Amino acid sequence: GEFDEVTYNPTANVRVNTLSNSQQFNLSPWATYQATVTANVVVAPDGTTTAFSLNEDTNNGEHLLAQARTGRDETMTASYYAKAAARTRCYISLSNYVNFSCQVHYDLIAGTVTLVTGNNGDYSNISGTITPVGNGWFRCTLTATKGSVNNVNSFTIAPVVGSSSVYLGTGVPAIYIWGAQFEQSASPSIYVRT
Repeated sequence: GEFDEVTYNPTANVRVNTLSNSQQFNLSPWATYQATVTANVVVAPDGTTTAFSLNEDTNNGEHLLAQARTGRDETMTASYYAKAAARTRCYISLSNYVNFSCQVHYDLIAGTVTLVTGNNGDYSNISGTITPVGNGWFRCTLTATKGSVNNVNSFTIAPVVGSSSVYLGTGVPAIYIWGAQFEQSASPSIYVRT
């Protein structure tokens, strides 16, 4: 039968979501760069009006939302729910904030992964998925293994234009976002709010 991963949350086999404020993108430790967020603007995948918009500013560059976190020698899966607004593509990036990162890009209209990049000296085994969950929403995931260059393994969300996250913003809501998760696993599990 139908399985609704948003609302069906069995206590068995639920992994720990290591992000803080997984739906409250306006609260610490989330931080924006050349962007703002607006709370409770559209209906989220769970039917409540709790999804945020990620709004680009008018600078040229990346327009992003990030949560800094620590980690090394771990295989992690990062995920969030995204819906197109003015921009129809987005990414997940993991970075050690020094010299290495990895990214997966997603098309929020076609429902496809458009780019997987970043196999390098600190990130390996990078993969991504995108899954439709209804009403224009998709769950986007990135899985990668972080090495031991340092103990930083931070999570970033950003809109993408074409194949680049660097572009001249126009001040609009770029994408809608909800339900971020970061878990120690080679695959995503059911979303657990923190």
